[in-house]
Amino acid sequence: MKRPTVDDILHPSRAQLALGAILLAAFALRLWGLDQHNIWWDEGLSAWAARLPLARILEWTSRDVHPPLHFLIQRAWWLAAGEGEWAMRFVSAAAGTLTVAAVYPLATALGGRRAGLLAALFLALSAFAVCPRSR
Repeated sequence: MKRPTVDDILHPSRAQLALGAILLAAFALRLWGLDQHNIWWDEGLSAWAARLPLARILEWTSRDVHPPLHFLIQRAWWLAAGEGEWAMRFVSAAAGTLTVAAVYPLATALGGRRAGLLAALFLALSAFAVCPRSR
């Protein structure tokens, strides 16, 4: 993969502009109505775990089926952003947007630029990926 030049940054291609628009749409869809639904079981578990001390999170997850990374990130965000449904769900919304960004180079490598853009667009708009179980 070639490094972007100043000219690439100042004059993005249509594909780069399209990907930027797709990512903005993905992020907006994931943030829209983030605090409008009741807490689900797994969200309650994440909220509970985020309030534990770090050592307790690691100790608990070592005996459970859940790996600790999500809970550690959730705890750091909870300490930085505070409580509330919107703040609690933001980590997952950001991860979902990063997933859309990660799909683009993978699909591009497999099927070309058009396939990358379509894969990113489909994931960005997928009801299952935007807000599963609540829409």
